[in-house]
Amino acid sequence: MKRANVQDDIRPMSEFRTHMAELVEHTKKTGRPLILTQRGRSVAVVMSPRDYEALTYREEFIKAVQEGEAELDAGLGIPHEQAMASVKKELASRIEQMKAQRSVKTRKAAKA
Repeated sequence: MKRANVQDDIRPMSEFRTHMAELVEHTKKTGRPLILTQRGRSVAVVMSPRDYEALTYREEFIKAVQEGEAELDAGLGIPHEQAMASVKKELASRIEQMKAQRSVKTRKAAKA
């Protein structure tokens, strides 16, 4: 997401109400968020759905990393080899489930 341009991307709420379509188009065209103000204070931000998703994903990712670091600091971690073995076992189980589901679908289709 690009940073807001102070001269172009801060608008009063009253302008947004009367020129909503144009301002949303401006946000889409520039790729920058639009900061809305009321009585001179920021009250809302308009941004693309893609930028919003990226922003929330980054926030969730950072939080997960911080939680993991805290767990490691508390001695709750497991060795890398053990973690990899657990992941491989879970993946193998899921692959077998998918194969079984495909097999059932194939048999049903053959009977029909």
